[in-house]
Amino acid sequence: MAGLEGVRGKEAMGRRVALGGGKVRIGRGAECEISLQWDGMSRTHAVIEGVGQPSTFVNSEGGKIFTSFRIRDCGSSNGVFVNQVKVSECLLRDGDEIGFGRGASLQEGEAIHSRHVEYAFLFRTLKLHGTPGGSREGPAEASKDGRMCPPCRSFLYPPTAWADKKDLREFARPPPADLELDWVHGYRSARQILEPKSEAKKAGRCLHLNNAKFLSPSSIAYPASRYVVIFDVVERTQRYFKEHDNDCVSLAVAASKTVAASGQLASFEERSPPIYVWDVSSCSVLTKLRGFHRNAVTALAFSPTEQFLASIGGDDMHSLAVYDWEKKQLLFSGNGYVEEVYAVAFSPFNLDEILQVGNKHIKFWSLEAEKSVMATFRQEKNAKEGQKRTEPQLVACCAYTAEGMAICGLEEGHIAMYSRTKTGRNECVDRIDNAHAAPVLALCAMQNGIISSGRDGYVKVWAPPSTITGRKEGGKSREGTRRSTRETMTTKLKVDVKGVFLGGAQSTTVVTSLDYLKGNILCGSSSGQIFLIALKDGSIQQLVSTHFAGVTAVDVSPYGDSYYLTVSEDKTIKRWDVHSRELQLSVYVGLQCTSVSIHPSESLYALGHRHGNFTVWDVPPLPQAPRCLLKSSQRKEDVTQVRFSPDGRYLAVASREQVIDLYSVESDFRHVGTCRGHSGAVQHVDFSADSRWLRSSCTAAELLFWEVPSCRPQGRSSLLRDVPWHTRTVVFDWSLSSIWPPAALVSSIDSVNVSNDLLLCASGNDRGEVKLYPFPAIGDMQETQRNCKRLLLHSSHVHGVAFTNEDGWLISVSSDGSAAQWRVKREGSNSGSNRRAIVSEWHEDGGIRQREISRPPRMGTFANPHSRHV
Repeated sequence: MAGLEGVRGKEAMGRRVALGGGKVRIGRGAECEISLQWDGMSRTHAVIEGVGQPSTFVNSEGGKIFTSFRIRDCGSSNGVFVNQVKVSECLLRDGDEIGFGRGASLQEGEAIHSRHVEYAFLFRTLKLHGTPGGSREGPAEASKDGRMCPPCRSFLYPPTAWADKKDLREFARPPPADLELDWVHGYRSARQILEPKSEAKKAGRCLHLNNAKFLSPSSIAYPASRYVVIFDVVERTQRYFKEHDNDCVSLAVAASKTVAASGQLASFEERSPPIYVWDVSSCSVLTKLRGFHRNAVTALAFSPTEQFLASIGGDDMHSLAVYDWEKKQLLFSGNGYVEEVYAVAFSPFNLDEILQVGNKHIKFWSLEAEKSVMATFRQEKNAKEGQKRTEPQLVACCAYTAEGMAICGLEEGHIAMYSRTKTGRNECVDRIDNAHAAPVLALCAMQNGIISSGRDGYVKVWAPPSTITGRKEGGKSREGTRRSTRETMTTKLKVDVKGVFLGGAQSTTVVTSLDYLKGNILCGSSSGQIFLIALKDGSIQQLVSTHFAGVTAVDVSPYGDSYYLTVSEDKTIKRWDVHSRELQLSVYVGLQCTSVSIHPSESLYALGHRHGNFTVWDVPPLPQAPRCLLKSSQRKEDVTQVRFSPDGRYLAVASREQVIDLYSVESDFRHVGTCRGHSGAVQHVDFSADSRWLRSSCTAAELLFWEVPSCRPQGRSSLLRDVPWHTRTVVFDWSLSSIWPPAALVSSIDSVNVSNDLLLCASGNDRGEVKLYPFPAIGDMQETQRNCKRLLLHSSHVHGVAFTNEDGWLISVSSDGSAAQWRVKREGSNSGSNRRAIVSEWHEDGGIRQREISRPPRMGTFANPHSRHV
């Protein structure tokens, strides 16, 4: 029976709690089965519950017993940690350490130091199900050349030709190739946008705003994962600023367009995030500012003279700092506000004035006096008849007009205008009522007016007021009054962007970033798109198209065609061209996607989804969109992998319920069997080249083998040591034993792929690193890690890496929302499309042989009424 053993904490020491068939609640409340009286524990902190099917065993009370369990965070303040990594939900395996500690500042996936864990329990379980007795090889049955390569718990075997015949020390060498970043499909868009009339007040709902900027009429800059991408719109080329070591979340460009500044999230090693000021033309660092802010740099702004730089931090008080960046001097700092701060701006005429806005506040800072004054939301002058007073609310954006008037976008949809009055204070002197029917999210000033965007999906250009007095001169303001502008401030241009570039998605494109230059409006949207709006006629030109949520899987054309597919949690599947680097097709599928597989005939796509669903899509020629043929929900837990067999006859669907279901493609996807035996969630699946065998790896660090289509387990894995595999994506294999650093956790490596010529191996890990190794990677672990090529672009889990069929490119995708295309650089490499399926095999003489597999015939008519004859 499974149970928890207390290993740390006053109340936890010497404690053991059995886990039966029900739920076990952990928290501070007296109703919890495990009650821990620490201030950092929430009333109901976490719950451990059984998953999958219960075993046939019963306890003394007659209840059924589960043999698999998962832990789920119940919205706690400090979080739940499994093996010192913060999780929201996780399947447990024998030996996992469950911790509760001071981790409120950590994000999901980040690790906590053991000294910050207040309570820790060890999860222990007695395995009551699995393969039949004696079917797995143990030490007694293992061949003499079989070995365990931690963290894998299964015996691994070299091919017969390699056993005791090779000196493995020579394989700890650098890979025979290098990777060069060819293109990045990514944009750090605002992912949590305030809904109109939303009562839920969630932290971070308006972050990552105003981060797409013009550098010239033909060049733009925007953050993508760790990089700042400089995209030439005319030449269609990308350059990168690469100095950040974590997500770049804020960006500012000086008025001259020659200098830029970018801020990031704090890294795991250093809690003080840096601000880089860099040259736009050469991408060289001019100044690195560090030491004041904590957790993140959420907003940046240059002064009109470019001498000063204002920044907002991610600490509890959202501190403001003003730097003389050329001298690396912190001029002054102060507490921004207890609520979140979303934007900061310098006055163009009064250099002494800085404006910040955020949740329930508008604050004006004096640079010389080093103090701030809160501004009222209510309009004190020139109020119109019947005009309602504005109460404190969320203010997501601010800017200064060309005349020096401060403008702020309000949650109620108004645009408030502030000016210095006779009292010497900045007061709201005018307002554009109901500028948008929802919260105003972005503002931008131009010479003859202002531009705004709202949660209602519109971008509007407003005409300037007829008369403005009290213009600020010489850097100081002069008392003045402003005539009523309600009659003259009108909409010159109104563009509806709600449905553009969404591919049928049931959502709305919302512009969260605005910039203006020479008749064009640059728009960055919440749906991951960046586009231009021509001021002359309102026409829209798409520049950048990406996923706006985590990218979970990638698959390449099985026969060398120049495309690959990516799927995402944003419920879309996108098809990209390798050579042109353009988006060919985007389809909204209605479900969060976790995996993708292309049928060998290239006439079908299979997609895995959350909550046990998988779908199969019919693929007509471009530009027609795929059509859904089948939706299955046989399982309840997430589908982790889908894979077509090389002969196209079977589809394997792996899930977190520790099983692999096999379906017959030729029989309208009839279920033909289930592979049972894993102790953890199945993550990766490979078919053999002849489609007779299946192998799989799981979170319990097991590598198991199955016969196709009977789904019978093959317990003696040594008998399959010479089987050629059509794909190599399982993370455990004798040929991959050195990609695991010493003392690595099972969850450290998320994805693996081997080149088709069996010379290179690529892996993606939970820290966003893509590593390139020689294949086979079987040398000394430490030496192999020193010699591998380590590539830093992604900032979070790399869920998929895939070599194209001709090995000319490597594609990597990450939960940070980006997909990267790396060019493989080596002598004699062929970057063209050979349109062949290649299988490499080990031979008894120790060499590698390659053979071409003919393309299977395209699929015929299915029984599904929506299918078509191909």
